[in-house]
Amino acid sequence: MRSKTPSFTLRCRLQTTVPDDREMDHRFFLAQRVYNCMVKEATRRFNFYCLNPQVKAIWKRNRKKSYELTKEDKAILKEAREANGLEENAFHAYLTKQNAQYPQLDANTIQKIGTTVWQGMSSVLFGKGRKLHFKRYEDLFSVEGKDNRCGITFRSLDVDGHSDRRMHWKGLNIPVRVRTRDMYAIEALTHRIKYCRIIRIWYKHRYRYYLELILEGNPPPKRNRQDGSLRHHPAQAVAGVDPGTSVLAAASIVGVALKEYGEEVERIDERIAALQEKMDRSRRANNPQNYMPDGQIRRMKRGEKRVWNNSKTYIRTRSELRHLHRVRAAKLKQAHYITANQIVDEVGCNLVIEKMNFAALAKRSRKNKINAETGLPNSKKRFGNSIRLHGPGQQITLLKWRALQAGGTVLEVDPRTAKGSQYNPFTDTYEKVGLDVRWKELIPGIWAQRDLLTGYLYSCYDQEKQCFDREKCLHDFPKFYALQIMLIYRLIKRKEAGLKTPSCMGLDDLPAPILNAITFD
Repeated sequence: MRSKTPSFTLRCRLQTTVPDDREMDHRFFLAQRVYNCMVKEATRRFNFYCLNPQVKAIWKRNRKKSYELTKEDKAILKEAREANGLEENAFHAYLTKQNAQYPQLDANTIQKIGTTVWQGMSSVLFGKGRKLHFKRYEDLFSVEGKDNRCGITFRSLDVDGHSDRRMHWKGLNIPVRVRTRDMYAIEALTHRIKYCRIIRIWYKHRYRYYLELILEGNPPPKRNRQDGSLRHHPAQAVAGVDPGTSVLAAASIVGVALKEYGEEVERIDERIAALQEKMDRSRRANNPQNYMPDGQIRRMKRGEKRVWNNSKTYIRTRSELRHLHRVRAAKLKQAHYITANQIVDEVGCNLVIEKMNFAALAKRSRKNKINAETGLPNSKKRFGNSIRLHGPGQQITLLKWRALQAGGTVLEVDPRTAKGSQYNPFTDTYEKVGLDVRWKELIPGIWAQRDLLTGYLYSCYDQEKQCFDREKCLHDFPKFYALQIMLIYRLIKRKEAGLKTPSCMGLDDLPAPILNAITFD
C-alpha cells in the first residue's frame, strides 16, 4: 500500500570526484536505455491492445458524447489490458528480466523507471495522452529508489562528534554536503526518510549531482540564523488574488500587492538570443548540404537521412546556452518563492484565487480578424511569449502551496460566473471593459486600479452564496483605498528611481484624483 502521509523534499549537493562523475554519467545513460526499452515494449503491447475487436467496438461507441461506459465495457477493457500486460506490475516483471543486463543499476531503481513509464501509459489509456515518447540522454534529469533500505540510500553516522553523511548506491559511496549553520536542513533530517532521488543539473560544461531526500511530515519553518526566531509570520486575513499573464495582484484589508512575475530576475534574454544566432550561423556554415540557396532547410528524399556536422564551437555555445536557460529558470523560481512569501506574510494566508487557464491563453487564436484600418488580418498571437517569460502557472502553484503550509485555505473561483473584473460594488452592476482599461471609476472621484480592485472583490467573496458580499465590500473599501494609494506612491517612487514597471500596472496614465491623493516628499 502506497503511503499517503504528507511529504517534503530536501536537496543536498553530492561532493563527487571526477571518477564519481563518470560513473554517475554512465548510470544515467543506462537508466535512459532502460526507460526507452520499456517505452518500446509498452508501445508494442498497446498496439496489440488496440487491435482487439471488442476494444475497437467500445471505443467506437464511446466517441458519442452521450455514451457512458457500462460495467460490462469496463470489465472487457480491463481484461484486455491484463491480457496484453498493460499493468504496472507487468512492467516491473518485464524490467526485472532485463536487470541482468544492467548490473550498475539496482532492482528498485529499475522498477521505479517502470512506474514512470506506466504513468505515461496510464495517461494514454485513461487520460488525454496520445502516445509514449522516447527520452534522450539530455532529457533524463533524475533517478530514484523506492525506500531508504536498499538501492539509493542515505546514511548519517556520528564520527568524533561530527556527522558523516553519505549517499550509497551499489558500490558508490559519495559524501553529502549539509552546512553546519543550515538549521532548516538539520531540523529536516530529523524526519523519517521515505526514499531518495538523485538529480543532475547542468552547470556550464558538465553536470552537478544532488541528492534529494523525500521526508515524511510537514517541512520545518524557516528560522533566522542570529536568534532562531521564525522568519515568516503569515497574516491572518482573507486575500483575493487576481493572476494575470505578467502581473499578480493581491488585496485584503491588511495589505495589497501588485508585482510583476519574477521582477527580480536578471534579464538575460538578449544574451540567449545572441547565442541562438551564433549557433544558427555555425550550423549553416558547417552543414551547407542541408540548406537551400534561399536559406530554408532542404527536404530529404525517401530513404535519405539528414546528417548534421557540429563543430567544437557550436557544442561549446550550445552548452553555454543550456546553462543560461537553467540559470534563468532557477532565478525565476526563486523570485516566485519570494513573491509567495511576501503575499502570505503581508496580505493574507486565506486565498481566494481567480481560476486561470494559462495553457489556453498561450495558444494562438483560432479566429481570423481583419484590421479595420489596414484591411490586413490581425496577428493570431496571444500571451504565449509573456507566459513563457514570467511563468504565472508556477507562481500560482507555489502561492497555493505556501498558503496551505502556513495553515491557511485556498479557494478557486471561476471568473465566468463571479465576473470580478466587471463588478462595481457601489452601483451593484456589472460593466465589461477592455483589457486596455487599467483604471475604473466606481463613482465620481473614486478610482481603483483594475487588478487590485478585482483582488479586493475576491477577498469579499461569499462562498455559500457564490457571489460578492456587497456590504462587506462597501464597509472595508476605505481601508483598501488607503492601501492602494500607498502602494501606487511606492511604485511611482520606484519608477522614478529607474526601475522598470510593466505598462499594465497603469502608472503611465494615472487619473487626476489618484495623483492629487498622493503626497510626494
